[in-house]
Amino acid sequence: FGIPFLPYKVSINLGAHQGDTGPTGPAGPSGAARFYTAERNAPAFLTPSMPMAHIPGMAVTFTLDKTSRIYMQSRVTIRTQSHQGFHVGFDFEVDGARQGETTWGLGIEMDPPGTWWEQTSIDHTMILGPGTHHIQFTANQTLADAGMYIGAEWGGGMPPYTYGRLNVWVMDN
Repeated sequence: FGIPFLPYKVSINLGAHQGDTGPTGPAGPSGAARFYTAERNAPAFLTPSMPMAHIPGMAVTFTLDKTSRIYMQSRVTIRTQSHQGFHVGFDFEVDGARQGETTWGLGIEMDPPGTWWEQTSIDHTMILGPGTHHIQFTANQTLADAGMYIGAEWGGGMPPYTYGRLNVWVMDN
């Protein structure tokens, strides 16, 4: 409570994992996976027609020594002000480049008038080469609701039932 979660790394040994089956049986080297997670550390207030905004705290940075597949997932709560319904776009920004469509990103949450709360998630998989990479979760609002919070209660409080979390898995090829 009141203490932001910092990104952390967990290594998982998947030594028993094998790749696709080849003509002589299981093929492919054993793999390894790393997991990174980050939680929102401040409320994010979105206003109508604003461009994609970084959600505070929902970012991770890591270094790859070889080309690897990554899987990204975000989970957030949405709290509206006027209950007029909302359209919210979500995206991942990888090394400064958005991954989805220009307006909506990779996912959209649309809810009818009368909605106060919603929880949603998006995910995306891609291949990244060696080097240091930065992944940031972003969101926008395009409907004329007076405003909304991502991962926070109205007014900016962050009780336990509100959340915003970014998870990134790195699977070595």
